[in-house]
Amino acid sequence: MNILKTMECLGEDVLFAIFSFLDVRALCCASQVCQQWNRISNSNFLWRSHVIQLCTKRKISAHLGRAENWKVRYVQLSTGRLYPRSSSKTEKKLNFDTLIVNLFPVETGKFVLLTVKKRLPIRDFVESHGHKYVTGKAFYQHTKSETISVKKKILLQEKLSGQLFEGNAVREMLGLNKETPDWNIHPSNFDRRIAEFYRVFVQSTSVNRALISNTLLLYEIK
Repeated sequence: MNILKTMECLGEDVLFAIFSFLDVRALCCASQVCQQWNRISNSNFLWRSHVIQLCTKRKISAHLGRAENWKVRYVQLSTGRLYPRSSSKTEKKLNFDTLIVNLFPVETGKFVLLTVKKRLPIRDFVESHGHKYVTGKAFYQHTKSETISVKKKILLQEKLSGQLFEGNAVREMLGLNKETPDWNIHPSNFDRRIAEFYRVFVQSTSVNRALISNTLLLYEIK
């Protein structure tokens, strides 16, 4: 009790400095003590710091995205979900076998499969293999959490046969649906059968996107 009374006498600047040393769990606990601590522990300044630390570990850029504040952004990155999942989404995700039947096959001969051996800008990589780079024709392998626009196409490749698939069923197999304008999901959150039997490729609309070494890239040649 004496400690709490002492803390009450401290100015908010001092509390901010103290709270900046707390980890996420301790920060959440502190938010339940009183209104003042709740306000300070939920500040953008403190949570932005935790987002930066998390993004640094994952080697991704730290940005607010569509989140309303930095605490929400931290939760998004930690869970791999841009928006809360509804019960209807869960039901669709469980209907995996039905979705497989609804996959729309793509002519495999339209694409070449290239192996990325070192980090390179996507245009330089494609042109190094003798192809003229055209924005929208390259599909990089999805291997990490990132925010992806609904406007981008997603291709699914069966590992065993190499057959490519596209369409709404692909998005739904990944746990998405029409109500999801953008998504931020990590491969570990996919249905286990995705990782076991398929590869996920996302359309690139950039010329400078840095490709990750030891991944694959699909490029449309006709």
